[in-house]
Amino acid sequence: MNTQADDEDAALRAIARADAPELADEGFSRRVLAALPPPRFARADRPARWAWIAYVGGGLAGAVFALTIIANQVDLEPAGRQLGNAALALGSALTDPWLGGALSVTVLALAIAAFSASPRRRWRW
Repeated sequence: MNTQADDEDAALRAIARADAPELADEGFSRRVLAALPPPRFARADRPARWAWIAYVGGGLAGAVFALTIIANQVDLEPAGRQLGNAALALGSALTDPWLGGALSVTVLALAIAAFSASPRRRWRW
């Protein structure tokens, strides 16, 4: 059973497929595009680069400040031993080939996503 929406869709598809003559603009589009300035990609990249420098610098400054405060207030020897034991346990867990493969795939996927999101480097699939 055909509905009114199906009839409208068919009519719109027919209009879209019809060969309509191009509108004559007498060179207007060409003149407008020629008058536009060329794109400047370098200007768009600078704020992002400075933002990342600020993020990393601020994060490092915060980490150094926090570690300085903690080092002055807490005995770090037991915490260091616990951290060493945790690192040994993590190292032994990373010897599992399935976990290593999963981590490799994850790192590769993140690298592809980061590279594809770059404004100047687009991968075409």
